[in-house]
Formats: sequence, C-alpha cells, structure tokens
Amino acid sequence: MIEATLYGLPMYRLSISAGPTASAPAPLGASSLATETVSLSPSFQWETEPEDGDYYSVNGEVQASPGRPVQPLTGQALPTKSGQTPHGAVLVGATCATEESFDPLVSVPVTDTTRSEPTFEAESWFPANPWAVNRFGDEARLTVVPAQFQGDQDGGTLRRFTQLEFQVYYTDTASFDFAAPIVWKVDSVAMGNDADFWVTTEDPSGIQRVLMAYTEDGSHWYRRDLTYSVSQGRWETQLDDLTDQLVYFVQVVDGAGNVTLTSNKGLFFEPTRYQIYLPTILRNG
Repeated sequence: MIEATLYGLPMYRLSISAGPTASAPAPLGASSLATETVSLSPSFQWETEPEDGDYYSVNGEVQASPGRPVQPLTGQALPTKSGQTPHGAVLVGATCATEESFDPLVSVPVTDTTRSEPTFEAESWFPANPWAVNRFGDEARLTVVPAQFQGDQDGGTLRRFTQLEFQVYYTDTASFDFAAPIVWKVDSVAMGNDADFWVTTEDPSGIQRVLMAYTEDGSHWYRRDLTYSVSQGRWETQLDDLTDQLVYFVQVVDGAGNVTLTSNKGLFFEPTRYQIYLPTILRNG
C-alpha cells in the first residue's frame, strides 16, 4: 500500500466522462459478440455452528469475508473459444427459495485474541453482485455466490438461488477493453397494472444490450430487454398486466462484452407509483 501511494498504479488508467450523454447501440461490427449460455443448479448443504449461526455450502465451497455472512460458492468452467476471451455475464433467468428468521454465521478473522461474532447489519441484500467472470488461472470460470442475505448477525432473510441461467459474452482476445459501461440513471413509473422503464447509459465502444431482471413474487426472476429510443437518447421498455409489486435490477453490456450490473446498491429498484385523483361534484337534493 505504501508503494502504491508513493508511485501510483501504472497498470490502471482512469477515464472521467464529462457527464451523461446519449449512447446508441454498438456499431454493427460489435454486434457479433460470441455468447455462451451457462445454467447452474447448485446442490446446497446446510452447515451449522451451534453458538454462532448457520450457513450453506455447495460441494464444500463457501465465500467467507471477514465481518460478512458466510455464503455458498459455486461456479463453472467456461467453454474455450478460439481467439476469444470471456468478458462479462448477465443473468437471464433464475428461481430462488426464501428462508425467514435465518441466523447467519458471520465470518471472523482468526487472531491470538478470541473474539465473539462480529456485528453485521444490511438494509440491502448481500452480496449486491453475486457473480463475475474470473479469468485468472488456467481456465476462465463463471463464479457465483448463489445466495443473498438481508438482516443482521442475529437473523434475517436468506434467498437461495436453486436455478440460474446466464449468458456469457466473449470478445476478441486482442481487445484490452475491460472497462464496464457507465449507467447514469435508472428510472421507472407504474400506474395501475402497467409500468414504464428507462435507462441512460454510455460506453466508448457503444452499448450492445440493456436488460432488466425482475420478479413479482420474489421466487421467479425473468428478463426483459430494453430498446434504444433515438429521440429520447435512452433505453426503454414497458411491462403490462403486473399483478404484484415489482422489483428489478439492470444489466448493461457494452460493445466489448463488459457488463455493468446496477441494483441500487443491493436495495433493488421499484417503479414509482402515481395515483390520479379526479374531482367529485355533489348536488344536494
């Protein structure tokens, strides 16, 4: 850290945009990104520490970050494509099971001094971004934490994803563009059973795809692609016949296959609901 502070990090470059601008779809040449569909059905094993809490693992694997709930960890090796490198992945569908009053095991560093379970409190779902493409090692992998927790160290709600389907984007290995697109604004409005959604985003390589993953019942997650509006300079879509309160997050793919996921820092987005009040005229008999 001292060397980094003194000499800087020459392998990184920071680009600062002047502000939100309209970013049209990626050029036609970039629309031919190779993709691969990856499906996961994690097999969970329940584990417990009688005095501290419970957790799940997948084939014995967990993610344990100090001061955070222990979460299951899984993944899958990504197919090799000649001259292609995987850059990002988007969730296109999922099914999950919810457990209430779940007492999580919060990870604590092992030191010479015995410590009790640390405090943890999250209004949002942890982790906010449960998957990533890991290119380190001999083969690239899609690494997934198939669970999210909301609550504190004494209890809360655990969401376990029993089925997940991803679409992984590849691009030319010669490309050094690993910078994810910028999402400037996510907005939505609901009235009655209909809702409209807008996303403003940009990237120097253009935007390949914008989609939202949403759920009404909290158990089934679906995808919805947005289309680019030239006149508005943003990506838009509409959902009809909604039956319940909807929550969603947005995923943006740029022309190099990099993905940005924005979920309102794990709180997720909800359409703003407006009520129309009409005047009433009464006449006395």
